[in-house]
Amino acid sequence: MNRPVTGSAYVMEQLIDYDFLMKHFYSVHTSTTAGRDLMNAKTLLEKDLTLEKDSSGPQILIYHTHSQEAFKDSGPGQTVVGLGDYLTELLEAKGYNVYHDKSVYDLKNGQLDRSKAYNYALDGITNILQQNPTIQVVLDIHRDGVGENLHLVTQVDGKDTAQIMFFNGLSQTPEGPIEYLQNPNRG
Repeated sequence: MNRPVTGSAYVMEQLIDYDFLMKHFYSVHTSTTAGRDLMNAKTLLEKDLTLEKDSSGPQILIYHTHSQEAFKDSGPGQTVVGLGDYLTELLEAKGYNVYHDKSVYDLKNGQLDRSKAYNYALDGITNILQQNPTIQVVLDIHRDGVGENLHLVTQVDGKDTAQIMFFNGLSQTPEGPIEYLQNPNRG
């Protein structure tokens, strides 16, 4: 990138300190664990996560488990799917091949059902991945529900920009790995 680095800069000594890493970068839900054996910044930073541009097939899958999520200032019919459209445009302009699944997984028989949306999405996403083995990155785009007075906005290049959060699929409970949710990309 031909841009100056902005924001906070961290040194490896800070990032390899488990307590520092967890305090500054992660929020771990009580239904799982993220122990010292998994949360190794040095190992992660040493991985080559380069995604080569390739037009032979989709490399990135964008979908929306909760396609009906909207923002406070959204107009009628404006949901996170529109955000997915825009992200698709941006990525394609940079030369990546994107598959944007606009399927509705959180409505059943006209009723909003977010609690089962992940179950409903499983078959659709599994099918897309089986038909498109070139996909290397999967993004499930949501908006986060926050308090009325909380605005998760930051400045990027002088523009108000929404902050983002990534969820890591560790596929485990405090008792250990979930056998039926094998994650070959851990560690």
